[in-house]
Amino acid sequence: MKALNSLIIILIISTLYCCNDEEDVTMNENLVYTVFDVTNGNGKSFNVMTQAGSEFFTANSNSFSFTTNTFSATALSGTTFYYMMQLNHSDYGTNSNGCVDINARTYLNGNLYENRSYSIGYANFPVDPCPNSGGISEIYGIIAD
Repeated sequence: MKALNSLIIILIISTLYCCNDEEDVTMNENLVYTVFDVTNGNGKSFNVMTQAGSEFFTANSNSFSFTTNTFSATALSGTTFYYMMQLNHSDYGTNSNGCVDINARTYLNGNLYENRSYSIGYANFPVDPCPNSGGISEIYGIIAD
């Protein structure tokens, strides 16, 4: 019985010592942005919305790139924060025939995080929609650096 009591006391003391140590918590700035590569979109206008705000651009060639503003999230290292990005064709009804191919590359701290391809708009407005006729909308749960 005396050995059991000694063992319990040793476990309690070791638990107190291990649990009183405070771990360093690292808060880091995480920079996220998206690059939209637009193919077959010459002259078409787009609305973009991300965590960094709303933006607008017009593709001035059939091979056009647009980089969004950078979203800065300060988060605990290893925790999840969220990044939302949307892109919509703003010219429905006029200049709407033909699918527009979009490649969306999202970066976290300068490193590629996600790379996805879409086809938006209408092959023949309004009866023949492309696979993502309404536009693009994604929400990413990103693990903070």
